[in-house]
Amino acid sequence: MQTIAHHVATCLTLTRAIAKSRSVEEIYAAALDALSGGVGVDRASILLFDPDGVMRFKSSRGLSDAYRRAVEGHTPWQPDTLDPEPIVVPDVSKDPSLEAFLPVLAAEGIGAMAFIPLTSLGRVIGKFMIYYSAPTAPDTGELQLASVVAAQVAFAVERTRTEEQARRSEERLRFALDAASMGTWDWDLATNAVIWSDNLPTIHGLPPNAFDGTFASYEREIHPDDRARVLASVQRALVEGVPHDVEYRLVAPDGTVRWCEGKGRVEYEGGRPARMTGVCVMVTRRKEAEQARLAAAEESSRLKDDFLATLSHELRTPLNAILGWVQMLQSGELTPARAQQAIDVVGRNARLQAQLIEDILEVSRIISGKLEIERVPVSIAPLLETVVAGIAPAADAKRIALELDVASDLPPIDGDPKRLHQVLNNVLSNAVKFTPEGGSITLRGVADAESLHLEVRDSGVGVDPEFLPFIFDRFRQADSRATRTHGGLGLGLAIAQHLVEQHDGEIRASSDGPGTGTTISIRLPTSAVPVAVRAAG
Repeated sequence: MQTIAHHVATCLTLTRAIAKSRSVEEIYAAALDALSGGVGVDRASILLFDPDGVMRFKSSRGLSDAYRRAVEGHTPWQPDTLDPEPIVVPDVSKDPSLEAFLPVLAAEGIGAMAFIPLTSLGRVIGKFMIYYSAPTAPDTGELQLASVVAAQVAFAVERTRTEEQARRSEERLRFALDAASMGTWDWDLATNAVIWSDNLPTIHGLPPNAFDGTFASYEREIHPDDRARVLASVQRALVEGVPHDVEYRLVAPDGTVRWCEGKGRVEYEGGRPARMTGVCVMVTRRKEAEQARLAAAEESSRLKDDFLATLSHELRTPLNAILGWVQMLQSGELTPARAQQAIDVVGRNARLQAQLIEDILEVSRIISGKLEIERVPVSIAPLLETVVAGIAPAADAKRIALELDVASDLPPIDGDPKRLHQVLNNVLSNAVKFTPEGGSITLRGVADAESLHLEVRDSGVGVDPEFLPFIFDRFRQADSRATRTHGGLGLGLAIAQHLVEQHDGEIRASSDGPGTGTTISIRLPTSAVPVAVRAAG
């Protein structure tokens, strides 16, 4: 009776110790203490299967490191062993299964041992080992106590593992929720109490303790313009049983507006709605991106409409002139001088219309990737003189001083002379167009070890700082009104930029504002690599 009472007391002591344990290490220590006090052995160990199915020491008393290293991994059971029973080895020297370990056992002074399986949910998770210094046959009571201790340890270890897994899962869930700017909520319809996940107040932009756990407190956060829509979605979910799914705005106490997406479902008890549970996802960035796209789209549509209106006007203006003067020529009533004037006007407007159409076709080639660059060695100085000579009549007509300041030793570049002529002609034509009578335009050219630098500076109308970032955009004009002073489609600089970039260069515009003139800077590489090699690379 005293032995039974002692064993019961040992089990109770172990149960209390396990109940207070907060880690598996504390459970192991309590179990080994129980064996030491209950069975009277001073050497014992606990081993568990690792994820690879290898039996590993977790805790031990009275064993050397050398012994643990030598026997770790040995086990009479596998995780899938059914109904394992304790195994007693009263004399290790007479057990054939331990023959390979006899030198280690002898060195450790172990004469007998008992294997007690640790089982949980019908599977072996490890073993309890009891060691004796001399050959010994443990009595039934000792084995029963060891088995009870093993059962308690197995249960406690499995419980602790489950709690640890749950804790880690909760941490992963919390991390995922935070990363996704998402929180969870639970609304008790009977009490009207709302429980939020810990991160939801922060996501909503609320200061500590601002949310009092009531639906009314949540309702106050909703933007006044969205409140009716949100409550209508909640009501549909409660009455019709459909999911609650709505996007709306939240207004934080500091006035910050956030977009969120609320999703939820109704849970029923006894056929009646009892609670709603769901998630709240902050979608401010997505909504702002959507609104921005609706705006890189509304602006694009406006620019397209402006361009079509400009195109119609620009094509109609020379066409009207051509038709008008042709009709006068056909009348036969013009004097020879007026007839020559008519022919000049018709030719000038026909060339203007042809240039407009060619600009449109060039943009089409750019967009479709069909604009080709044929590289050959190009001498820059003669090219600049040709361009200036071609633009000079237009400059002279407005009494604009056109100055060419180009170094005599500019190196050649690999490029397409036709396209480079087009770039410079577009830039200079633009300068002439926007420079008033009596103004000036200067074309400078210098080179360094790697690049050729060209600069066209005019004393014209300048560029508004707000428009400067868009000066090279296709179909973009600072003044797109049909009544604007300067005509054109706004394609010249866009084409010039594309051609410069096709030559591996860059083009920039600068201006100090309206009335201060504009400077266009062009950089082109002066690499002497042969054209064929450059194309192959």
